[in-house]
This record gives sequence, structure tokens and C-alpha cells, in this order.
Amino acid sequence: MKFFDILESTPQVCAKLDNTRTIPADNIVTLNVTNGALSVNITAPAELSNVSLVWSLPSFAQDTLVLGDAFERAYGNLRWQSPNANRKMFWYAIFSDKTQSMAYGVKTGCNTICIWYADENTLTLEIDCRNGTMPVLLNGRTLHACDIVCAESDQNESVFAFSQRFCRIMCPSPRLPKKPVYGTNTWYYAFTNTNEQLVRMDADLLAECTQGLENRPYMVIDDGWESVHMVKYRFLKEPVWIPNKRKFSDIKALADYIRSKDEIPGIWIRLLMGSLDNPRSWRMPGSPFFENISLDPSLPEVLDHVSAMIKRLKDWGFRLIKHDFSTYDMLRRYGDEATANPRKIHFHDRTRTTAEIVLSFYETIRRAAGDDCIIIGCNTISHLSAGLFELQRIADDTSPERWNRVVDMGVNCLGFRQCQHNTFYADDADCVGHTGQIPWENNRQWLHLLSVSGTPLFTSIDPRLATDDIKSDLRAAYTLASEQKVVALPLDWFENNHPEHWQTQDGQVFDYKFRY
Repeated sequence: MKFFDILESTPQVCAKLDNTRTIPADNIVTLNVTNGALSVNITAPAELSNVSLVWSLPSFAQDTLVLGDAFERAYGNLRWQSPNANRKMFWYAIFSDKTQSMAYGVKTGCNTICIWYADENTLTLEIDCRNGTMPVLLNGRTLHACDIVCAESDQNESVFAFSQRFCRIMCPSPRLPKKPVYGTNTWYYAFTNTNEQLVRMDADLLAECTQGLENRPYMVIDDGWESVHMVKYRFLKEPVWIPNKRKFSDIKALADYIRSKDEIPGIWIRLLMGSLDNPRSWRMPGSPFFENISLDPSLPEVLDHVSAMIKRLKDWGFRLIKHDFSTYDMLRRYGDEATANPRKIHFHDRTRTTAEIVLSFYETIRRAAGDDCIIIGCNTISHLSAGLFELQRIADDTSPERWNRVVDMGVNCLGFRQCQHNTFYADDADCVGHTGQIPWENNRQWLHLLSVSGTPLFTSIDPRLATDDIKSDLRAAYTLASEQKVVALPLDWFENNHPEHWQTQDGQVFDYKFRY
């Protein structure tokens, strides 16, 4: 397999103006090599959907496989596969035959959505410039679309080590938590039925199982604290993001209680979910009434509203904020399908790309949160979160009821996004949820893997079901997670979609049974 340096070659360039008309685009695209990256700038006089760069490649070795990333969270579908011209690989494409590796990607924080395609002889980068699912109206503005980078492995460098190094090339300035983040979350045992009493019980259990640990844990109140459940938001004529007084009499006092246990209070919120209380002009254009009301982050007044909500949570005493659903609220689809939604979706501001609008939204959250508050992005766009949020939920939800979902969403995504941990952000592979429906011997494996992976560990254990054995396992896991000095990496990720063999930096190997 021969490394192909795309920085030294000239691609074929074409553009789609309105999702249908394709034209040569050399006159609107400028390519310049700057600081080891191929900078792509686009100047379009009118509407533009995407630009494609196509390179002819030397033939790959027969046993070469390729790994791409997901658009936002992963959905249990990450794996090494043979090159396929129809398969989308968001943000980067890593090729390897296990003895040699090479990679092509775009730097994080880019102003477009970037998708790679590869077959035996061709490498294509599709630069999605759209506004929602409609063409962007650049009106002659020059858009700095992305910076393309590539690399090849060093002699004797493992596939994983190379993938990790390439992630550092794509993200030279990640924003990482100052201390290891770990703790508990109410979602997977209480769901929206959480209440003040359960939170206090959970905080008590966490305090018991982390007693004496120097680095203190986070106690996160997830969905269910707000005034009404999300499916009823659209009918409300009052603010949604106020505490439900029937379940939370004084949320500031509850945050104080968590703090009295020497824990750090955290809370979940859906920042772009509105109600009839919000001005109609704030809504995403064309949102049908039967759908939840989504607020348009391309509007300055909506960003001011987002800032005010973040500051309110901080005033209540919360120092970890997990914000959720924003990609869905903007694009009305989950995962990779969000970029392929056939519906006509656009923002009020048609002159900026989706990526530019999303970056502005994320930057607003970051500024409002300040430096004393941890941000977890959930259902957020991976490559745009890097450098702004300390933690990223890297996968769709695990489950307290279905072990196969824990393996698909948790194990798969941890294995194939572990190379992004502490290179893009800290990987949050989601919770260990326990309500008694999954045997604890299964959950114990997931708990152990998270604790030795060096990534943030969140549990969601019904405190009423916490036996002495479970508490003992939690103490051991929290102890490791509070330091995150042990870092286990997948050994069989090249052959196994749900890696079962993991090795720590000191050579210790852990073998799990994740098949279902």
C-alpha cells in the first residue's frame, strides 16, 4: 500500500449548485497548502450545495480496510470495512492493512460538513456547504470551508497509535477537563420520573461509594426535572425550562444538598426546545405544529436566550451542563441520516452554512458556561464539538433493559472512538444503567471496561437496588475513574465490531464476553 499525499496533487473539482445541477468548480474553489494542510476556500456568487474534490489513487492492497467516523454520535455501526464508493465516512478515512496505515481528514472546527468516500482507485471528499438541506446563499462571500490533512504511519506504529496520532493532527487544541470526570446520572433508572427524593438517595449512594476519594464526583440530574415532559412542550404557553414544582420544590437547595455531599451538581437540558411562550419568529422555518417547537440558532435573539438559560443553571449551582437533542432539533433526523433528510429545512439566516451556524451556537454555550463549568455535548456534531466541549457523548443511548444495546452503542463506539479520547475531547461512552433487568454480571463487565478505559465513567444505578456487592463494584470502579491513570485500548478492534480484548499501558489484558 503506497501513501498518496493529496497535499501534493491536484484533484478534480466540481460543485452542485442546487442539489441537482453539477458544474466544474475550478473558478470558485481555491486550494492552498498552508502549515501542512490543504486549505479549501470557496467563493460562490449565488446558491451552492456542495463541492467535491476527487483524487485518483494507487490501487490498495487486497486486505486493506478503511475506518471512517460518524456525523454526531455513533449508532453501533463503526467498524473496519473494505473500501466502498457508496459508504459515507464523516470527517476522516483511515486505511490500514495492519502493517501500514494512512489517513485523510479535515481539521476540527471546520465551516462545512465533510464526508469521505473511497473505492479501489478513487478518494472523494464531499464538502457539504448547505444551509440545513437547502443551498447556502454565499452571495459572493469567500467561505473557508475546511483544512485537509493527511499522514502515514511510522515503522512499527500500531493501527491504534497511528489513529490516535492522526486525531491529534486534526485537533491540535482540544478542550479537556482539568480533572477526570466521573459520577452518576438519574436517567437510566428514573427516566422522566426522577424527583427530589430519588436525587437525594442517589447523591447519598454516590457519597458512600466515593468516600475518601480526593477527586470528587459529579451528580447529574437528567431529563425529568423540567416543567413538563418533552412530548407536551409544543402545547405549553409558559416557559419549559423551569423546575417541576411537584417533583422539585427547590432545585437550588437540591444543588446545595449535592454539594454538601462533597459532589459537584450537574444537570441536563434541551437548549433548542421551545414552547408557545417563545416568540413565533424564533422557530425554525417551516416547523409543522404537530412537531416539537425547535428554536433557530441562526438568530441572535435565540443565542441570547440560550446564554440566559445556561447562566440560570449556573445560578442554581450546577457546574456540569449536559445539553442534548440540538442536532435533531435543527435537522430533524438522527445520526448520519441528518445530512440526507429529504425535507426542505433551512435556517432564517440563509447566508451561512449549517456548520457555521452550529459553531456559533456551540461557541455561545461555551462563553455562557465559562471556565468553571464542564460541558457535555449529546446529539452534538463530533468534529464541531472538539475544542469547545470537555466531554462528548460518543454514542446513542445504552440501556438498563437490553444488553445488546449496551454492547452495540457502548462497547462498539468506545472501541472505535477511543482514539478520539483526550485528542478531540474526553469520550463519554454513556452510562452503566441498572434496574435489575440486565443481570449484574453483564453490567459489571461494562462497568469494569469503562473504569479501566481511562474515559469518563457515569453510572445510573437505582439506589434502591444497590446491594453490598454492587456497592463494592462501584467503589472499585469509581476509584479507578477518579484518577483515570489506567488506559485500556482495544486489541481486537480490527477483527471484532465489539472489541472484547483490551490492554492497559502496562501490558495487562482484560478479556470480556460481550456477544449477545
